[in-house]
Formats: sequence, structure tokens, C-alpha cells
Amino acid sequence: DGIYKMKIYSTDKGGNFFEKTISGITIDTYEDPVEMTLTESIFSPNGDNVKDKLRFNLSIQDKKDIVSWEFDVYSGNSSVRKITGTSEIADYIDWDGKNDSNEFMGEKQYTAKLAIKYKNGNVSKAESIPFRIDLTPPSAEITVPYEVFSPDNNGVKDKVVITQKTSEEKTEWNGEIYDANSKLVNAFNWKQTTPPEEIKWDGSDKDGNMMPEGEYYYQLSCRDIAGNLFTSPKNRIVIDVKQLTASIVPSSTVFSPDGNKNADDMTFKIDCEKSVDNPVSGWSISIKDKDNFSVFEDKKEGEVPAEYTWNGKTNDNTTAPDGKYKAVLSVLSSYGSTTDAESTAFSVDITPPVIDITTSPEIFSPDGDGENDVLSVNFKDAKDDTGIKDWKLIIINPFTKKEFISFSGKGEPKETIKWNGKGSNGALVESVLEYPVKIYSEDLVGNSSTKDLEPIQIDILIIKQGDGRYKIRISNINFQANRAVMTKDDNNGVILDKLTRALKKFPDYKITIEGYANRFRKNLNEKQAMKLPDLRAVTIANEMVKRGIARNRIETIGKGFENPIIELRDNMTVEELEEMAINRRVEFYLSK
Repeated sequence: DGIYKMKIYSTDKGGNFFEKTISGITIDTYEDPVEMTLTESIFSPNGDNVKDKLRFNLSIQDKKDIVSWEFDVYSGNSSVRKITGTSEIADYIDWDGKNDSNEFMGEKQYTAKLAIKYKNGNVSKAESIPFRIDLTPPSAEITVPYEVFSPDNNGVKDKVVITQKTSEEKTEWNGEIYDANSKLVNAFNWKQTTPPEEIKWDGSDKDGNMMPEGEYYYQLSCRDIAGNLFTSPKNRIVIDVKQLTASIVPSSTVFSPDGNKNADDMTFKIDCEKSVDNPVSGWSISIKDKDNFSVFEDKKEGEVPAEYTWNGKTNDNTTAPDGKYKAVLSVLSSYGSTTDAESTAFSVDITPPVIDITTSPEIFSPDGDGENDVLSVNFKDAKDDTGIKDWKLIIINPFTKKEFISFSGKGEPKETIKWNGKGSNGALVESVLEYPVKIYSEDLVGNSSTKDLEPIQIDILIIKQGDGRYKIRISNINFQANRAVMTKDDNNGVILDKLTRALKKFPDYKITIEGYANRFRKNLNEKQAMKLPDLRAVTIANEMVKRGIARNRIETIGKGFENPIIELRDNMTVEELEEMAINRRVEFYLSK
């Protein structure tokens, strides 16, 4: 390669001479290099002024000797756009995505070629890497299962769940939450990755501050590498933490779940606000004891009932123990807010009243002698958590095991009962007997009990008669059947000892012992009825002599069926026949 000159000369036959020199002949075989690069490999000629053109950067070492140049965009092997020029060429060429007919090309792959012709006849060529036209923007489907939520930390709808399914784009996605005034309050950003299919917003701004109640909007956006922009519609989200008003009121202050069908259940009256926009989605009732421990819980979906009944059973189906309780109603709105209402205190009482008595004197002797003639019954320890409704003190006839006399009242017994020893039929108690005592009580919720108390001890009753004599009647000295032999019952000795001590108080009196039999049915042997009581009277007389009573003071008589205390009648009940046992007795008469 170099610069040359050429000389041509000639002499004709006449001697004429010609000479001409041509200078500046250049031999140049060096090919000037050309490079074509792309800043992007994809663009979107859609007229949005973002990546609407693709720039081809040119690196040309020699621009001075360019004769012409030609730029072609190929789709496959076909040129769709040709751009030509003469000597001047810029450092880049922009393609707007149109063909030679000024029509936009479609989405496909393309290549570009550049050819530059130089003065020396060399042609330098360059070819781009493949590139694409992409006119399809990103896409996403966004759903909000519930647009109203209540971030009140009750565990229900504390966060709004946003689901999103997006196209796969290797670029940046932005999720943004705006308030009603279009002010950005929180944002999510995902670079070079697909957004998660589910995000949760807890109602706070980007600094963690809880936002106030109101409307908010979630919007997702993305611009792909080709410059296509996607912006989702605004998805409405509402923060609403307003609570519904509710109340729960027990129907009474106490109940007794003991299965006796009296105050067994506690019914609560419930009042709950109705809201069309925010209806109730569920509710629960918890029964809590005095230590705020929940002994029973019930949880249901749907509207709150106007009434709720608790049967007093705990979660493990046992009866709740006595004590103070309260009911807590929790109402869950469809927005997720919870309203709690607490009832006034009420009581569970399954324990019957406790009542006890003391009696005075210890040995009761209502025989009209002015000493221990009246029994005083005093109540003690009369108590019940609920309150005593009524009570009844029952003195039992030892012969019939039925009521002899009773005393009753309403409320807590306080006054002293004075008893003269007579039954409800006017009959006086029998000497040296124990009269069983029971007390029945019931509280205000139906808990009742019958308690056996200490029996009333009756002394020897020495009753003065109208003729000046004294009479003692004993009905409970026990003999062997149809014999004048006493049983080995210890009570016989006790009675005879007491009887002897009483008779010794009358040393100047003669003692007549009359033995009686019991005509408990018709056609009994009259002679036997006269003989056996007389023999038994003699047995008793002998026992008294053993205890220090002079035999010459004692006279015995068998009275048989005479003077019955209770007459035999037709159609008597079993209880009435049993009561006739009092006819089988011994009577002592003291006379001077």
C-alpha cells in the first residue's frame, strides 16, 4: 500500500516529444472496521414515548472516505426497513419500528445490518445481535377476599389478604397503598422477580404507624424491559374497627343446676346491635368464675340469639361448683371487630341450707310440776348462700315413726320455739322415750335437705290427777313375746333406774302398778290379756324392790284391754295399727 505517480511519454518520428505525469495514485487495501451495538435488545414502539425507538450505536474508525452507507432491518432474510446515506453518517441510528411503508412491525425477532462503502472500493459491514419488538404489557389479576378488615389484634381479620397472579417479567414490580386522598402510605417492591401470590397488610404505614379508619386502595404496577407499562385498577380496602353494641343480662341472681327441675338453668337476655353493612358473623359465650377462669364456653356462627340458656355444666360436663360467676359475650362482626359484653354477677348454688338446733332442758319433763315443763328450741348455724325459703322442724312419734308435731316458718329461723310436749293431736309425750327430730329446709332456688338431729329425751312424767294421786305411764319396757320376762335390752334397766329414782321422791306414797295389753285385732284371748299384764306388772315390781323400793308399798293389777289409749276401729291403716302399740303399757299410781 502506498502513494504512486505514473508518467507517460512518447517521441514521434519527427522528433516531437510528449510527456505527462499523473500523481497521487494510492493503493489502499486496508478495510476500515465498523461495529454496531445495542443499548437494549427489546423495545416497544407503541407511541408512549418510552422505549419507542431502538438505538444502534455505531463505532466507525474512518468516516472521511465514506462514499455511501446502507442500514437494513431484517425479519428473517427479508429487509423490512432500509435507511441509506452518502458520505455523512452519525454515531447511531434509531429505528422506530416501522417498515419502508411506514407501518409498525409486529412482535418478533429482528436483526440489523450496516454496509459502508469507501472510496477505495472497500465495503465494511456490521451486524447486530438479534433484538425483539415487544408490544405486550405485563398483566396481573388481583383479588381481595374481603375488602373491609379490622386491625385490632383480636386474631380475626387483623390483616387484609391480597392475592395477585402476575405474568413473569424480569423487571421491577411495585405494590402501593394509597389513602382516600391518593397519598402513598405504604409500598411493596419486588425487583427482578415475580411478586408473591399473597401479601398481607396490617393497616400500618411504611413507618409502622397504624392508619386511621377509612378507605384505602392497593395498586400494582410494572414496566417491562421493553417499556410496556401495566397499572392495575385500584382495589378498595377499608379499615373499620368500630364495635357493635351488645349486652347480656342474667334472668336471676342465682340458680341451682341440680336436676330437680327447680331453677336448674340460667337464661340470659341478649341484645346486640343490628348492622346491614357490618352484620354479625359469629358469637361466643364464656362463663367465668370469680378468678376469671372460664369454666364453660360455647361458640357459634351467625346471628346472636335473643336468649341463651346455660344448664350449669362445665366444659367437661360436670356441674359447676357453688360460687359467683359472670357471663362474657363476644360478638364478631363480618369486618373482624370483636365486641365484648359482661353480665352482672350471678351465683351457682346446689348446696341446701344448713340448720342446727340446741334444746333446753337436756331432759324434758312436761308433767306440769313447774320444772322442765317447757322445751326451748333455739336455732343455730342457720345459713345458706342464696337465702332460706322455708323450714320445718319435725318431732317424730317413736311408735309410728311418723310426725308427732312440727313447727315451720319462712326465711331464716330466728325465734325460739317453746314446746309443751304435746303432739298435734293433743297427746302428751310418753315417759322415758326418745323422740327423734328432723329438720327440713329449702333455699330460694329449690335446694332442700332433711337432717336428723339429736333426739329429745323425755324424763319420767309424774302427772298429778284430779283425785290427788300421781300417775306415771311407761310404754317402752320390753318383754319377751307372750312372757313376763323382760328382754336383755339395756334400755329396760335405764328406765327402771329412772323410775325408781322418781318413786323414791314419794316415800310416803303407795304404788299401784297396772299392766295393760293391746287389742290390736278382734277376738284376742281376754283371760290371757288380763293375766299376762298382771304378771308383767309383778316382774316390774320385783325389779323395783331390787332397787330399794319396799315391797309392801307396791300393789300390782292386770288391766288387760281396759282403758285403751287408742281404740281398735274398723279399717284402720297400718300406721294407725302400729300406733296402737302405746296401749301395751304400765301405769304407776301414787297415793297416800
